[in-house]
Amino acid sequence: MVNGIGNGKATWFFLHSAAIILGHQKMTSHTFRFSCVYVLTIFTFFHCSLCIEYEKTALLEFKKDLIDDANLLSSWNSSNGDCCKWYGITCNNQTGRVTEIRLRGPDDMADFDNQEASVQKLGGKLNPSLRNLTSLEYLDLSSNDFGGNPIPTYIGSLRNLTYLNLSDSSFSGEIPTQLGNLSALRVLSVHRNLYSDDQYELRVESLRWLSGVSRLRHLDLSGVEVGQVFDWSQVTRTLLPSSLEQLHLSNCGLPPITPNLTINLSSLSVLDLSFNNFSTNSIPSWISSFRSLVSLNLANCEFKGSVPPGLMNINSLTTLDLSNNQLTSIQTTPETICNLREINLSWNKFDGKNLSEVLSSWFQCESSKLESLRFVGSGLSGNLPPQLGNLKNLVHIDLNKNSISGSIPDSLGNLSSLQTLQLAFNSISGTLPDSIGRLTTLVTMYLSSNLISGPLPDSLGRLSSLADLDLSYNEINGTLPQSIGQLTNLTSLNIEHNFLRGVVTEDHFANLTSLITLRASANTLRFELLDNNWEPPFQLQILNFNSWSLGPNFPHWLQNQTDLLILYLASTGISDDIPSWFWNSFSGLQYLNISDNNFSSMSVDDFFCSNEEQKQVIYLNMGNANISGVLPDCFSTWEFLNIFSIQNNNLSGKLPISLANLSSLESLNMRNNKLSGELPVNLMNSKSLLIIDLTENEFTGSIPIPIPIGDEATTLRLLNLRSNRFDGEIPDEICRIDSIQILDLADNNLSGRIPNCFNNFSVMTGKVEPSQMVGLARDEFRGNAWLMMKGRVNGYGSILGLVTILDLSGNDLSGDIPIEITQLVELRSLNLSVNGLTGKIPVNMGDMKMLEALDLSRNRLDGIVPLSMSRLSFLNSLNLSYNELTGRIPLSGQLQTFEEWSFVGNGLCGPPVRLMCERQGEGEGDAGEEEEEEGDGGSDGPEWGLITSIVVGFVVGFWVVVGPLIGSNSWRTKVIIFPVKTEHPKINEKYFKCLINNLSDLRMFPGTEMGGAVMVVSNCLCDDNNPGQILCIKKERLALLQFKNDLIDAANRLSSWSSAKNMDCCQWAGIVCDNITGHVQELHLQGPDPDLDLEEASNQRLGGTINPSLLSLKQLKYLDLSCNDFEAIQIPSFIGSLINLRYLNLSLSQFQGNIPHEIGNLFNLVVLDLRIGRWLSDFTVKSLDWLSGLSLLQYLDMSGYDLNTVSEWLQAIHTLPALNELHLSSCNLSQIPRHPTKLNFTSLTILDLSYNFFDTLMPGWIFSLSKLVSLDLSRCLFHGPVLDSVSGFNNLTHLKFLHVTENDFMNSPSVLKGLMSLTSLVSLDVSTCDISSPVLGGLHNMTSLVSIDLSQNHIVEALPNSFGVLCNLIHIDFRSNNFSGSVSELLTNLCECKSSKLEYLAFSANRLSGYIPERIGQLQHLVTFDLAFNYISGIIPYSLGRLSFLKELMLNVNSLSGPLPDSLGNLTSLFWLEISYNNFNGSLPESIGHLGNLDYMSVHHNSLTGVLTENHFANLTSLKTIWAEANMLSLQLRDKNWVPPFQLKVLRIGSWSLGPHFPSWIQSQKNLTDLDIAKAGISDVMPSWFWSSFSDIVFLNISQNSIRGILKGDLSILAPNAIVDLSDNYFQGPLPGNFSEADFVFLDVSNNNLSGSIEQFLCPSLEKDRPLQVLDLANNNMSGVIPDCWMNWQALSVVNFENNKFSGEIPESVGNLFSLLSFNIRNNKLSGKLPASLLNSESLQIIDLAENEFIGSIPSLIDGEETKLKLLSLRSNKLQGEIPDELCRLTSIQILDLAHNNLSGTLPTCFYNFSIMSGRQGSSPIVLYDVPFQDQFLGSALLVTKGREFKYSTILYLVTTLDLSGNKFSGPIPRELMGLVGLRWLNLSGNELTGRIPEEMGEMTLLESLDLSMNQLDGRIPWSMSRLSALNWLNLSSNKLTGEIPTSTQLQSLNESSFKENTLCGPPLTVVCNKKGASPDASIGSREEQNEDDESDGQNWGFIISIVLGFIFGFWRYKLYCNIYNQFMH
Repeated sequence: MVNGIGNGKATWFFLHSAAIILGHQKMTSHTFRFSCVYVLTIFTFFHCSLCIEYEKTALLEFKKDLIDDANLLSSWNSSNGDCCKWYGITCNNQTGRVTEIRLRGPDDMADFDNQEASVQKLGGKLNPSLRNLTSLEYLDLSSNDFGGNPIPTYIGSLRNLTYLNLSDSSFSGEIPTQLGNLSALRVLSVHRNLYSDDQYELRVESLRWLSGVSRLRHLDLSGVEVGQVFDWSQVTRTLLPSSLEQLHLSNCGLPPITPNLTINLSSLSVLDLSFNNFSTNSIPSWISSFRSLVSLNLANCEFKGSVPPGLMNINSLTTLDLSNNQLTSIQTTPETICNLREINLSWNKFDGKNLSEVLSSWFQCESSKLESLRFVGSGLSGNLPPQLGNLKNLVHIDLNKNSISGSIPDSLGNLSSLQTLQLAFNSISGTLPDSIGRLTTLVTMYLSSNLISGPLPDSLGRLSSLADLDLSYNEINGTLPQSIGQLTNLTSLNIEHNFLRGVVTEDHFANLTSLITLRASANTLRFELLDNNWEPPFQLQILNFNSWSLGPNFPHWLQNQTDLLILYLASTGISDDIPSWFWNSFSGLQYLNISDNNFSSMSVDDFFCSNEEQKQVIYLNMGNANISGVLPDCFSTWEFLNIFSIQNNNLSGKLPISLANLSSLESLNMRNNKLSGELPVNLMNSKSLLIIDLTENEFTGSIPIPIPIGDEATTLRLLNLRSNRFDGEIPDEICRIDSIQILDLADNNLSGRIPNCFNNFSVMTGKVEPSQMVGLARDEFRGNAWLMMKGRVNGYGSILGLVTILDLSGNDLSGDIPIEITQLVELRSLNLSVNGLTGKIPVNMGDMKMLEALDLSRNRLDGIVPLSMSRLSFLNSLNLSYNELTGRIPLSGQLQTFEEWSFVGNGLCGPPVRLMCERQGEGEGDAGEEEEEEGDGGSDGPEWGLITSIVVGFVVGFWVVVGPLIGSNSWRTKVIIFPVKTEHPKINEKYFKCLINNLSDLRMFPGTEMGGAVMVVSNCLCDDNNPGQILCIKKERLALLQFKNDLIDAANRLSSWSSAKNMDCCQWAGIVCDNITGHVQELHLQGPDPDLDLEEASNQRLGGTINPSLLSLKQLKYLDLSCNDFEAIQIPSFIGSLINLRYLNLSLSQFQGNIPHEIGNLFNLVVLDLRIGRWLSDFTVKSLDWLSGLSLLQYLDMSGYDLNTVSEWLQAIHTLPALNELHLSSCNLSQIPRHPTKLNFTSLTILDLSYNFFDTLMPGWIFSLSKLVSLDLSRCLFHGPVLDSVSGFNNLTHLKFLHVTENDFMNSPSVLKGLMSLTSLVSLDVSTCDISSPVLGGLHNMTSLVSIDLSQNHIVEALPNSFGVLCNLIHIDFRSNNFSGSVSELLTNLCECKSSKLEYLAFSANRLSGYIPERIGQLQHLVTFDLAFNYISGIIPYSLGRLSFLKELMLNVNSLSGPLPDSLGNLTSLFWLEISYNNFNGSLPESIGHLGNLDYMSVHHNSLTGVLTENHFANLTSLKTIWAEANMLSLQLRDKNWVPPFQLKVLRIGSWSLGPHFPSWIQSQKNLTDLDIAKAGISDVMPSWFWSSFSDIVFLNISQNSIRGILKGDLSILAPNAIVDLSDNYFQGPLPGNFSEADFVFLDVSNNNLSGSIEQFLCPSLEKDRPLQVLDLANNNMSGVIPDCWMNWQALSVVNFENNKFSGEIPESVGNLFSLLSFNIRNNKLSGKLPASLLNSESLQIIDLAENEFIGSIPSLIDGEETKLKLLSLRSNKLQGEIPDELCRLTSIQILDLAHNNLSGTLPTCFYNFSIMSGRQGSSPIVLYDVPFQDQFLGSALLVTKGREFKYSTILYLVTTLDLSGNKFSGPIPRELMGLVGLRWLNLSGNELTGRIPEEMGEMTLLESLDLSMNQLDGRIPWSMSRLSALNWLNLSSNKLTGEIPTSTQLQSLNESSFKENTLCGPPLTVVCNKKGASPDASIGSREEQNEDDESDGQNWGFIISIVLGFIFGFWRYKLYCNIYNQFMH
């Protein structure tokens, strides 16, 4: 063959041949002559032209029709005579004929970035001259561009072709069948590149021509459309040659594969069927029959199921690609898999499959040949197996995007040939092993988006071949290793979003000479140069140093980085000017971010106008950079700018016109500056702008009017002009911005009407489908914005394109709300609040079905709330308050979920407003009266709330001791005086409790002012000169010893009471004697504080009996036996004989019985404390007459005694004229005189009547006690108005402690006004007082306040800024109110106090927003911090960790986000952590394990992710509760035998990843009462230890796992009344009989594989009733009969046996379960008759017996029996007979489904008795069982509506259904049925009903679904049906209806099929009605029918005339009213 061999080569060949011949010495002459001839012949051959002339001509003709832009065929010319030497031509070296044409173009994929590639391609068309090349064997025209020309048919005449390649050359049309003539063809390739961007398509009309190419070895039709003619059986059996070796049919649109084929392609080695949609198939087994297969590609075929085992047994297979399918498993064996070199199973569904198991066969290979392993995005889990390092031939590993966890094994370093390692987007944890440095051939390493932690190993520096390293989005800490600087081949380094910290120097980059990309943002690295003149060794194109510390100076080393395209230096601490060289060095810069720095000195003129050259910048972010000045008008040099953000700066002046003229600008964000002036008009005309955000500036003037230019429309999607000073009207031209989806003009001065053209907004109206993301700069960036929605500002980014907002609030707009606005059906937020809008809410408001937030508040809208709004099913924020709306609030599943405040300030009634509507029609006629009544009672009425609150304030009484002490030389007294001024700021609850409980150390002298007390501690000391003197009197010593003998002294407190040790009893513990006489005067024997629970404290308490020997202590004046335990003995009466007693304290010592009246003899008594405790006891006092003898009494405490029978208790108190303190708390008092005749205790300073439920008017005389210092009326239930109150609180000028919780007299404005005058208050508790008026404004003068409690009221008020002046506050409790405003400002103000004393701060359950400020750490004394149930956003600041005294942190149910700070681990005092229901992300910080005092941890319902190890729990030794469900945390133990340091009671970690094995560490938690490990990925057998490891489980939930095994435990681990949920697992076998012995109340084993009978469970021999209330066995395989042994299960309320295989009859006794609420046995095989007792049950609310085989008739109800049945479904059985009238006694029924039976007769006329269906009675949620701390167990049901089956649960109670379809009912539809105006679904189809549709059908206004099809109804469709505005599904087909379909919005919106097979006309049918309103083809009928029709027509005209007359009358009446009104006003 000759292919252009040159003359030089020919000459060399000739000379070489000659030399051989001449050099052969023995050659004969003849031979010599022949050899010479041979040599000359060859020489002549090489020097003569081989090319045949006509073939040369043919080639030149062929060239003429080609387009050759690159002049590739320049050698094809006449001057070059030998065509065999032309480019691409090969000739036969003997014949000279052209045999090969090789004109292949450049490979699109290989030259993807080569701009010359397209030039190198040939084009044009193929000239037929090629037919002259009759010897052509090889033709390759692939990879060219023939511009859609067809493949010429003449190619089929080139009979000698063996190779034909026309691939990827932009041919189009049909592949010619003439190719079948090429019988010699071996290779045929006409494929079209899958990724080609041309528009041409190749197809075949037939494949029969394939039978002609019988020698074919290689066939490639990829990309050719063959699906229409492809028959698997025909093609594989008869058309494909058996010699075929390679078959490529990728992307051919092939039909589903025939599963069973016999194919004779034994030589096939390559098969490619990729990119065909075989979604209906699994991989066919016949593919496994190709035993010679080397390469198989079935990618992107949508195959399902498992990989056939036979496929993996093909020994010859080396390459397998099954990627992008839906395969679920693969089975391999080492015998066949070891030859495989490449496997790609990416993007399948091996969810949960363990990587080690999948690769196990390879690990068993002696010598695996695997080179490429790709399992991207296939759901694999488990750890990276260490055996992976044994696959020594691996070159590529790609396991990106799986769920692989664990650490990277050291053995990976053994893969010496590895070039690619991709493990990104997994959950890999641990550190990078040092062995990674042995991968010296590694080129690419992607480990991003994992949980890799620890420092980076130095060995990274040994990866000498590494070019691309991505470690971003991990948890790597430590500093960047200096060895990274040795990677000379590194071109891209990405370490973004880690925890790297420390210093980086130039040494880290020393040898990175190839580096082009450096991304290192979101770390805490600091760049410090050792050489200030350093010049980097690299030339970067991309540099991202966001969040590095580079400042304060601008980094000068950047100056030589002249190739930079992207430069991000945000948050880098730069506080410098932009250098002058900036734009000279970075002339090609395209992306620049310098936000969040301090460029306060920057010249904006120099930056934007530095030179006149065009900037290349596309993206510029300068936000939050402290930039000031005026923007210059020189943006004409920024023509490429797409995105410009300069928000949150101090810019002023006008917006430059040149900026508005930028033609490429797509996003402009200048919010929160000080820009002013008018907006340039051309800004709104931009064709490129998508986002304009100019919020919070000072722009003025009117909104610029968009001017249309040509046919182009603006593309603006977001326009935010909020919070400026725009005025004027909203121009109609704004509606030209039809692409707008967010329009915010709020808080301006706009006026006029709302334009009625907003329906031009195509996205808001749904005419255009929005894209999820607002793509900017060719989708390189996504648009983002801060938007106001639902009263809060939130940031939107990835879903911004789905947000639709219209906000016109806070303006002066007037007029009606345009009806056109309701056409914005895709709008999600509409805010028109705070305007002057009038008129009614549009009736079509319900059409805006996507609305999530609607605010129309504070306008002047009137009328009713439209019924259509009940259809707004997505609505979750609604405010209609403060309008003039009236009438009933529509009932719906949505509107009743809102708070009452959504509707306040109107005249509305019905739920959720507490004002009930009086009758069905109220809302139109009576609205005005309602509004007047509400207004009359508005201020004083008790319409304000019922919420409670308490502020602890406890008042100290001060005790008086007898007389002055008499001095003596022998004795001296130490007197220590402690001032206890009550106005002292440090007084708190704990301090007062201490004083009360240690009264033995307190004595008050008469005359001491009540503001303080004198504490006296006396110590009698022996005179030093007389040491032997004994003061004690012997008689009294003996009396004391007798007294001691009867006491129980477990702690030996009275050990000093011993004559042997000390004869002087005056020195004994607790004894005080007179210094002179030696008489015992005081006994101080009080016990420890009763609030202490310590065992040691209980031992310290004395017990026993009180010996009468105390009577010998004649001078005893002080007796304190308080806080001991005398075990219910009675107070001895002899104490009344100790007549010198002045102080008697027997409180809290467990005395019982009556108080001896002899105590009244103690006439010297000053202090009497008998209190039993805080709460009411059983000891009744019948008389208080004995008090009259205690005339000197100053202190009386009888708290806890029952004084209810003492009706004149106050008169008894009157006999105590010296009384200063009175404590009668919890005394069961119920009567209190309102007008006592006299008050003898006006000197009273402390009054405590708390916890007595008087429930009467507040007695005014209490306010006359002007000396009161402390008043406690907690829970007295005093009401207003306050009569005879003198001047109320204004009179109590000395008051310092006021506790009035749960008294609604406080809700009076006059009382509250008086309260504000008490500026000396120290402690204030007005919790739960039903207060709704603002109160905070008056508190700023109460600067002495230490404690304040306003909790559980209805106070609607914003938090004032002045609150921070109350710097003495220790206790603040504002929980459960409606406080609003920013908590940020409040907390910041509290931090302003120089020395904050705050210990308790609670603001939970309010409407507070804002964030927790960083300064929170200054409140260093905080013990309790409670902001739960608010709208707090932002992050938990790091400084919170400085609150070292914090014990309780409650932030649950807010919008907090971000990761939890590590500083939480510093809260070493923390006892209670509650942060559930937020948006926290990231992992749980490991530092949480340092909280050794933590008892309760609740973090459930957040977005926490990541891996937890033992370290997270290392020191949590006190932990009792972990509640962390509903997160995505994974617990991965390093020590499989880990034993936790805690003993939990509550463990709720459902949805954690704990599997696949059952967590064995739970076995150690012996104290568990609550265990929830549901949905934890456990796929294991239930361990045997589980059923015996616990003893008191109350709550057990292991549902939604894959736990296997047979249930055989005895459940002895359960506590009584336990809840057990084992549902959604794989438990097998029968339900064990011994389960019935457990005392659980809830058992759910639904959705398992249980089988067998239920008899052994239900029918064991039980001696007592079982407490089980819920039994759910649904969705199992249980069978057998339901036994008749329900007698021991009387507590059952829910029985669910649906979807099993039970048979037989229902036992009669089931209906006798008196507690049964729900009985569901749907879809079983039950038969027989229905037991009458079931329908007659008084308790049942749900009966579902559908889909069984019941026979007989429906049982009748028993007379007089009332039922609560709400749902009765007997659907799909075999019932027959008529519906008994007695069924109408089911008055509570709201769902009645009798469909698909054999019922007959006429429909009952008594259905109107159904009170819920008829609208006479409301419905409520069907709560069957309350599961503690879980969702309620609600009634649920499968209901058929609108032709489909749906399951209803939470809104089941709102559904009303009557379904009688599919029976044999006859007769007319009863008119009484139309009275069911509360019905939503009515189905009477498939019966034999006759007559007309009742005219009253239109009264059923709530109907959503109506089906009357397949009956024999006739006549017209009633016109009243046009009023069914809620109707969205109608079927009247297959009847005999005639006439015109009534006109209404609803009926004409339905499909034509709703009316088919009738004789109807008019829309939506295409049949046009005639003038009489009848169908043209309707039969005339009888004269009688015609007369009826005429009557009907007359009635319709009368109806229309009535409407017209009514309209005229109404209009002129309104006109007349307006004239009279105008005359009156003027």
